[in-house]
Amino acid sequence: MTTTEERKSAASRPEVAAAAARASIAIRERSGREVPQWIRDAAEGRPTTPPAEQPGPRRPAGGPEITTTEKRTDRPAGRPLVAAAAARASIALRERTGRDVPQWIRDTAEGRPTTPPAGLS
Repeated sequence: MTTTEERKSAASRPEVAAAAARASIAIRERSGREVPQWIRDAAEGRPTTPPAEQPGPRRPAGGPEITTTEKRTDRPAGRPLVAAAAARASIALRERTGRDVPQWIRDTAEGRPTTPPAGLS
């Protein structure tokens, strides 16, 4: 199909936009985030104008410049917890399928410092 051909969709754009807004509301409410009124309006099919895009958070003026080779210190401290959860999931999948579980994955799941094989870093 080219961009000049008529689409064969049963749903019109307002219906699709309302469905996407309803999904966005459900996700935001489940995660405890605020739902802007314009999204609620879109979900109910009312005409709406979303706010202009806001620029992302900015580094304070006069702060140190960081090059791509330096280690960032503004990343969340929870990454080891995420790595451990991923390792536990990997262990469960590997054990369920009868595959071997490398020791470095078991160490990661238990929160111990590890060094994965050279091909994986």
